[in-house]
Amino acid sequence: MLINVDDTCVATDVDLQHLPTTPCILLCGESPMTASAFMVAVDQVVVNDRIFTFTEAVNDMFMIYYVLNIDYPVELGATMEFIQR
Repeated sequence: MLINVDDTCVATDVDLQHLPTTPCILLCGESPMTASAFMVAVDQVVVNDRIFTFTEAVNDMFMIYYVLNIDYPVELGATMEFIQR
């Protein structure tokens, strides 16, 4: 769900082969609190690389799950369902 990338990383620098196929948030920094920017990826493709708040990144990720009718990953299902409600 959260993947750290280099603080100065841009979408073209992301190693797409190591991304999950499910929607995920890429943190440009060490943690969600100190990240300089965020990106959202789905199906190993960065779909939004201009996100500046963690709240907006989480919102975008949940919208992708909903609009594309993607099931939550089994290992994150309970957590994602809790956050959704």
